[in-house]
Amino acid sequence: MKVNTTGLSRGIFLAALLISPLIFFTNLTRNPYLIQERVLQVMFALSVFLLAVGLAGKREVRLPATFLDLPLLLFFGFCLLSLPVSIIRFPGYSSAIKGYSGRALLMFFFSGVLPFYFAAASDERMGKKIRAVVIAAATLASAYAVLQFLNLDFIWPEGIDPYGQRSISTLGNPNFLSSFLMVAVYWIIYRAAGEKKILGWVLLLTVNLAGLSIAMTRSAFLGLFSGIGFLVIYALIKKEALPRKVRSYILVSAAAAVLTGGVFAVSSRQFSQRVVSMFSTRQMGAALTQRQLIWESSLKMFRDTPLAGRGWGNFEIFYPFYQGRLVERPQYRDLRTHANNAHNFFLEILAQTGIAGTGLYLLFMIVFLKYATALCRHATGGARTGALLLTVAAFSFWVDNLLNVSLFFPIPALVFWLNLGFLAGQGRRLASSPKRVIRTGRLSRLLPAAAGALLIWVTLYNYRYFRSAVHYFSGFGYSRQGRLFDAEEELQKSRSYYPIVDSLYELGNVYARMSYDDPAYRRRAVSAYTEAIGANPGYDEIYFNRAVMLLQEEEPEEALRDLEKAFSINPVSPDILRMKGDTLGSLGKHGEAARLYARLLEFERSAGYLINYARHLELAGRVSEAAAAYISALEIYPEEAAAVSGALRTAAALREDREEEISEFLDSAADLQREEKTEEALSRVSDALELIPSDPELLLKAADLNLELGMKEEARRLYLAVKRLVPGNRRAEAGLKHLE
Repeated sequence: MKVNTTGLSRGIFLAALLISPLIFFTNLTRNPYLIQERVLQVMFALSVFLLAVGLAGKREVRLPATFLDLPLLLFFGFCLLSLPVSIIRFPGYSSAIKGYSGRALLMFFFSGVLPFYFAAASDERMGKKIRAVVIAAATLASAYAVLQFLNLDFIWPEGIDPYGQRSISTLGNPNFLSSFLMVAVYWIIYRAAGEKKILGWVLLLTVNLAGLSIAMTRSAFLGLFSGIGFLVIYALIKKEALPRKVRSYILVSAAAAVLTGGVFAVSSRQFSQRVVSMFSTRQMGAALTQRQLIWESSLKMFRDTPLAGRGWGNFEIFYPFYQGRLVERPQYRDLRTHANNAHNFFLEILAQTGIAGTGLYLLFMIVFLKYATALCRHATGGARTGALLLTVAAFSFWVDNLLNVSLFFPIPALVFWLNLGFLAGQGRRLASSPKRVIRTGRLSRLLPAAAGALLIWVTLYNYRYFRSAVHYFSGFGYSRQGRLFDAEEELQKSRSYYPIVDSLYELGNVYARMSYDDPAYRRRAVSAYTEAIGANPGYDEIYFNRAVMLLQEEEPEEALRDLEKAFSINPVSPDILRMKGDTLGSLGKHGEAARLYARLLEFERSAGYLINYARHLELAGRVSEAAAAYISALEIYPEEAAAVSGALRTAAALREDREEEISEFLDSAADLQREEKTEEALSRVSDALELIPSDPELLLKAADLNLELGMKEEARRLYLAVKRLVPGNRRAEAGLKHLE
């Protein structure tokens, strides 16, 4: 019996569209949506293989020709080329680039190029099936989101959602869910516009609008309402361009969107706050400032490599180093993040592909808008309605991604590219479905072998990546439970399947904890951290932890190099500053160590930091500054013996060198005091204190003069300093008693 491989290929493609947005696991991988991309890529690769089998007996391949072919393939080709170019330009990052850029290119192909051409080549019947399947998946995801909002979640463990009332449904992230549902909303309007009975479609629209509202993604609200607003204006002004029924349904859809938003504004304070924040930068607060940090870092990344960028998919690798240049600014200090994306599709493309790649993407957008506008103008009947809605859906998605990241994640990107493919397909049908015919002759029999090899490779790759993620999550759990040997076993399995940075970093942490009992594990920890850095060099935590192990192995120079790297990524980390300062001190670089402790004191003025700061100043020969720091430490922690001994030691050393000078100050002050020139006397003693800030005699004299002048708080502070340095000093105790 002959198998209809083309029909089977289409069936698998449709099944992938239904399954991939809905399948997820709550306790199997760290990111529950990770399985979705794995399923999508394997099923799409199988669909391509079956198509190739159907072509085996033919001597030609017919590919759909669309108006977007040239700009799309030029941009995709540039992205492909950026992988080897980036490896050549940044050889120290080659392992990370292969991983991140390679995964991004796979995602672009399977969630972008392939679905685009599948949709473009589909006839109207197949197009309806694709849209129906996506709408079904979106509706199920929306219904589940409503249950989550009502606290009726029967799948996710309680308290796992980190977004408050923002539902994540099956996609694991409200930002992905909202973009996915936004396109589905336009497709529902598209489908309903051609139906006589629309009550069921109105119900579907309402459910999907509810899901979109519950996601509470402000950028998606902006995208949807900019598109719906355009449609309303178009329907009211261009009455002759659309049938009355279509115009009515557009107005009904707009009313439904506003009504749904109103319902959630009343029922959810978080929803209303997020909507209000769209119109107020003050209400948006830290979220906007953090975006500004990411955008400024993205622009700096672009300026460093303006022509070709850092390479497709490599934003996450390089971003932390650019953020490190900015986070010392007060407005950014508390908003440091490990950004995976730029939260602006234009800036992300600019940073990754430079002027050349961004120019090609702009060409793609210009060609799209030119031909989409022409389709909307020249098509008639249902074709015009479809062209209009598909164009607006694409426009809304781009608007959404001026503040969102969904264009770079598999499921929302999938519906975006399907949407573009449908529009390109309409253009093909109006042009009598042009095709590019490639004469393959006998080589056509090699197509199944090539597609089969692709299928095997994609399946193995995704299987290994998935198994690695599963074992990592299991090992991470064991590590948190203190079951270190079980954690090591799982994390080693993760490493053997696919070296992801998370598992390698956690493996290093496990070995570091094991080294408390057995120092031999230190070298294993160093090795695991080194591999983790190779997988992603943008984590300051990994450099810091490796430095800890290297210090324990008595390799301070190597540790210092790691701390320098960690510091370049995160210059506002107290732990990094402290350890770098101590390491510099151990190498005899006390001046540099003191400088770092001075920065630490900007974050927290603790006695411990002050004492270490003073110690490094003292060893660097800056004894007077050290004395002042010891006194400051005593004000915070009066019983700190190290501060007392340090203050007395520095006072004695300074007094030995300046005995005559200090005596002159004191004699002059005494003369002025006898002449009742107390303020001038205090000024002379203060000058002496600048030379020896921790000298008990000078402190006591300054306290007496402050008391005489009625400056009680300053007198109290100075008497207390003397009491801490010289316990039982009668003058200090008498002065304090007088101040009670």
